Amino acid sequence: MDQGRIERADPHALACLIYGSLAETAFWVAQKEDGDARLAQAAGSLGFAAARLVAQVLNG
Repeated sequence: MDQGRIERADPHALACLIYGSLAETAFWVAQKEDGDARLAQAAGSLGFAAARLVAQVLNG
């Protein structure tokens, strides 16, 4: 944010959003017997989101 690569946003609000998403995903993975499949889905989605964020930072 300080370098202007990504838009300014409240860091605490962003941290809460990320934490809440991860916590809710953990509950979603754990609540069914097919947790391994859900874990794979969640990991893939997290990887996708992280890659998009990195690409935005690197490419401006």
